[in-house]
Amino acid sequence: MNSLAVGRMDNGKLPLIFRDIVVLSLLFALPLTGLLLTPAALYLHSRHGLFTGKRMLLCAACLAVPLTLWLSSLSTLVLSVAFLAAGLVLAASASRGDGPLLSLAKAALTLAALSAALLLAESLLTGQNIYQALVVFLQSALREAAQYAAGGGVSAETQAMVTETLNQAARLVPLVLPAIMLIPALLVPFATILLCNAIENLCGLERRWIDFRLWRLPDFLVWLVIALVAVCRLLDGLPALVAINALILASLAYAMQGLAAVKFFFDSRRMPMAAQFILIFLVVSQSFGLMALAILGLIEVWADFRRLGRRKPQTKP
Repeated sequence: MNSLAVGRMDNGKLPLIFRDIVVLSLLFALPLTGLLLTPAALYLHSRHGLFTGKRMLLCAACLAVPLTLWLSSLSTLVLSVAFLAAGLVLAASASRGDGPLLSLAKAALTLAALSAALLLAESLLTGQNIYQALVVFLQSALREAAQYAAGGGVSAETQAMVTETLNQAARLVPLVLPAIMLIPALLVPFATILLCNAIENLCGLERRWIDFRLWRLPDFLVWLVIALVAVCRLLDGLPALVAINALILASLAYAMQGLAAVKFFFDSRRMPMAAQFILIFLVVSQSFGLMALAILGLIEVWADFRRLGRRKPQTKP
């Protein structure tokens, strides 16, 4: 390293670097905190640059190994690496000028592939089918909940409805579990991009991606949804299973577009941010909320409520 590089590092940033290394190592080691490594990768890229960021990651990984073995397990560290890889893919994609949807797709595929590899490796090492064990566990939990509901103090009609719903969910678990397991791979990069946009907007920084309210899926994807519905209706077996899970993920993607359209409407009416947050939370927390957003996102392919087809979104606020 030349003297100029050393001088740039030794300018009061060393305490910040040491602090970030410790925080990164804790994110690697502690259970359920690894998903924060996805936005942390964007932070490292912006705050410390490529040269220093790589060395900070190496130091944090070396420190995280003994911490992980002490606090949790090696599987936690490996899963955290998958979340970090998704963040690095987002940072690299933003540097190349990719749009938010392409960046999201790359990060989601990276996270899904690494998570599947981890699941396969865990099954091979333990000699147990982890996926099948998870199916059995979820079905048992739902059936036990159905039995508990049947013995509750509510009316007989309510008991019958709740019991039937839980039993039906237990029967659907083997069909939809792949999509359920892949949903976090889509939501974590999505939340990271939204967080990045919010921070850049508050701090007045140049944005990596266009504002969320201007997001729009490519129009040709609607034909994929139509094809998936046709496969579900006409075929059985493995093709139908793949189509069902792909349709669930596609519905989530169109729910994101519907949410972007709602955000656009709120901003156009100059609604306060607190009121927007409350209304959006009420929508997504309802059982029918995501379905309504998905339908709205699908309708907007033809209706184009935001008139995005008539103008080119700007990359800067």
